[in-house]
Amino acid sequence: MPGHCHCADRRSSNNPAGQVTSIPGGDCDSRCDIRCYCTSTAVEYTALAAGGFHSCGLTVAQTLRCWGRDQYGQIRGTPKPFSPLRFVQIVAGWYHNCAISTQQRVSCWGNTYAGASTVPSDLRQTNIIRCSAGAYHNCCLDEDHLIHC
Repeated sequence: MPGHCHCADRRSSNNPAGQVTSIPGGDCDSRCDIRCYCTSTAVEYTALAAGGFHSCGLTVAQTLRCWGRDQYGQIRGTPKPFSPLRFVQIVAGWYHNCAISTQQRVSCWGNTYAGASTVPSDLRQTNIIRCSAGAYHNCCLDEDHLIHC
């Protein structure tokens, strides 16, 4: 399929975990061995976040795309139930991700070790404006400029 091929391709010795490769004019059927999707045009991003062995991007359409190793659901766990939502920020920890929606709600997915992908109940109805991810934890700033970790 001609177009732009976005892949998590493990065939390269420089990219053993399949973090990223983008092949303009690529052929998805022959160029990529795992987690590949093709688009007729290039996907444009406004932000990127890199985790341990994965990466995520926030597109200009405010949707999320993640690629790389999916050991703990950090890729396949991308918030599909929230897919109608648009996002304003993406952050990545070692094996997890969090994103802030345009409604200022935080969603996290991936490894649950030490609560990394668990959104505390007090944050579920809190307007969040920024987040930062550590290896196995997250801290977020609410609209009142209070920090939640």
